[in-house]
Amino acid sequence: MFLGCNDSYYELSLKAGLLHLRIRLPAEVPSDQPAEAISPTTSATLAAFKWFQSARAGHLSVRETLHAFTGLESRLDDGQFHDLLLERSPDQIRVSIDENTVFFQQFSFDKIRPGFLEIHHVVLGSFPDKPADQKGFKGQIRQAILQVDDTTLNILRFAENSLHGFEIAGTPPTKCVTKSVPFSPVSLRQIYLLLRLPMPLTKSSPPPLFNKLPMQANHIHDWQQIEIDFDSHSENALLLLLFHRLGQLSAPLLGVELRGGIPWLVTQRQSLEISAEKSNLLRVGAGKITIPGRHEAAIIAAGYTTIKYFVAIDSNEFRPAFEAEVAGVLESASEGYGGTALFGRNLLLGGSNWTAEGEFGRGLDHLWSGLGRRRQFIGCINHLKLNGEVVDFEPIIRSRLRHRPLKRDQQLQAGCRPRGNCICQNGGTCVDGECNCLATAFSGEFCHIPAKILDFDKEHQLRLRFLLPHRLEATEVQFAFKTRTRNATLLSSYSQGSFSLKMKFFNVIQPDGMSVDLIKGCLGVMVMLDGREYRLNIPDQVANDEWHILRILRTASLLRVHLDEKVYEKGEIF
Repeated sequence: MFLGCNDSYYELSLKAGLLHLRIRLPAEVPSDQPAEAISPTTSATLAAFKWFQSARAGHLSVRETLHAFTGLESRLDDGQFHDLLLERSPDQIRVSIDENTVFFQQFSFDKIRPGFLEIHHVVLGSFPDKPADQKGFKGQIRQAILQVDDTTLNILRFAENSLHGFEIAGTPPTKCVTKSVPFSPVSLRQIYLLLRLPMPLTKSSPPPLFNKLPMQANHIHDWQQIEIDFDSHSENALLLLLFHRLGQLSAPLLGVELRGGIPWLVTQRQSLEISAEKSNLLRVGAGKITIPGRHEAAIIAAGYTTIKYFVAIDSNEFRPAFEAEVAGVLESASEGYGGTALFGRNLLLGGSNWTAEGEFGRGLDHLWSGLGRRRQFIGCINHLKLNGEVVDFEPIIRSRLRHRPLKRDQQLQAGCRPRGNCICQNGGTCVDGECNCLATAFSGEFCHIPAKILDFDKEHQLRLRFLLPHRLEATEVQFAFKTRTRNATLLSSYSQGSFSLKMKFFNVIQPDGMSVDLIKGCLGVMVMLDGREYRLNIPDQVANDEWHILRILRTASLLRVHLDEKVYEKGEIF
């Protein structure tokens, strides 16, 4: 709390784990007439100066309760360190939590303007004059900075070294200590946790590049790293997402997703394979490099026993680099200065590749995901280190369960549980924690409902139109079919515009779309993206009046077709 002697204050408090903001500032009306502040007998030189007195016009007050991330279930009573920033300028006031602006007010009230706070007291913790029945703050404060113009005061350091002007009411605070007890793992099912990467305590902690290239790695600045040990019950899922802010196109994103059990890095523009082998141990680090000649480079290191490197120069795409090449770049780099982390310090752990769409009503802008439809993480996080500090999940779990009950299909609890099998009936198979019923004559969650079979002749079509047509960053289609027809169109999809079955051509106004055709008894898949055509032909004969299972996944980076037990793929179709 910042208390002013002009009956004004800034107060930041917690209510039900949310930030409660209270502001009271003096309202003033500027005067355009000078006041008689100088005696008539004063010299002519001093009389040239005029003083304009502002008139008081009451107070301007704000009282708001704020989420750190609107839409995401985020609370500040989860045992993590959070960054709070209150900025006041002559014409606006802004409050940010963990790099995300949660309150902004422009000052424009005709002739009324807010005055500045004449700071009389700065109180950390609960204010001693409040009623005794109000719960006091119980937690840790790592850093408190007060900056006025070009003067900066580190409150905690100044208070520790000062002999006068500071007092402690109630129980004296103690220095932050790290728990020595082992932290328990956490089980997640169709749920996510919002975490915050801590600031590294020293320049060399944690060491860049996981202690590799120690002679050159000190030229990397703003280094951040994640070390995770996990067991995934699903072969395809989003494991984590690192971000500054979710609602801005320019804010970079870095995600890790599992494709067939193999971890991949995903950014806004590309996918990067980390390893060709399945592994439940993963280390991911990212930092910045300053190269003489005003070049800025970014580096990502990922893997575990073997580390792969990816380098991007001047905001270009990341490309793989050998260790010797990275060493050469670092030798030519200059000493960098600390700033903001490359991909931010907010971490979405678990959930799905569509978590943001479910919470915000929109998707992550241009996330280069190769998962297609919603893929939920189901499994266990055995161990997680963020910037060298082990995450204690217990207070995070308590905060999440205290404020929002779990849904029927969600799971969040301390400790790992054995992998559960799907209870699939009628020959259904369990795939990524879900029952796949395509090879059966049934549908439903457990393959327990008799499926409806559509019987087509050459004159019939079935059309499905979305209420709000839009471009899809990924398309996934799966169905079972049987036919004797050797030449026909099985399926066509397209965005805004039209598609002519006779001409088999997508409208040039919005050419994005896909068609699946039978060509001499074989399947042919055509994709149109930005006016360019991509084809993938499947050599297997399917016009044999037998059931075939077809699944197609189309993203901006690949086209993958599963036909029965075989997989066909065309990469980099963008």
